[in-house]
Amino acid sequence: MHTQEITLDRVFDTQRHEAGRFTPRRTGFSFESAGTTRYGVTAPGWPELTEGHRLTVMLGQAGNWQTLVGWVNRSTGETVQPDWVRTATSVVVFLHMTVLGGLLAGEVASAIGRVAAGLWMVVSLVSAALLGRQGWRQYHQSDALERIRRSLPTPHGPPATPMQGQRQLSARQTWIGLAIGVLLPWVLIWWIAMAAAS
Repeated sequence: MHTQEITLDRVFDTQRHEAGRFTPRRTGFSFESAGTTRYGVTAPGWPELTEGHRLTVMLGQAGNWQTLVGWVNRSTGETVQPDWVRTATSVVVFLHMTVLGGLLAGEVASAIGRVAAGLWMVVSLVSAALLGRQGWRQYHQSDALERIRRSLPTPHGPPATPMQGQRQLSARQTWIGLAIGVLLPWVLIWWIAMAAAS
């Protein structure tokens, strides 16, 4: 990760995009800073983009604005960061699909059905693992941006505010929710199996 400080001298071509089925809410924009113009930059969420604001920006690769992770607005205290909670929720969904594939594989009588259910289970598990890796990286990126925000002196004007539309959950609340989401189906399956056996 690479961090740098910029001032938004000019902002143009701003486009706000609502969240889709597979894509989070995002903002596309172009800007000019210190005589350099950057086109087609995409930021998570719908952050405030005001000329004259100073940003501490985090990039995946130095100088490559297509790898923008997020920023801390030094003028307002706003933090723009990846929505790792959305990614973690997708992991839970794919883990449930993996369980369903395993249950189907045990119940289907035909060989083709078992192969299809097994394939479903493998694809779901691989998807959960890949999304889990992405969510873990996003979590650490968000944590790094939050540490940057906390290290800054309190800006003049309004106090630090969360990004518009951004979920504001503590890490503890999020992990408890994910643990319940993963464990609850297993508890229900065990309870149904015990009820059927008796």
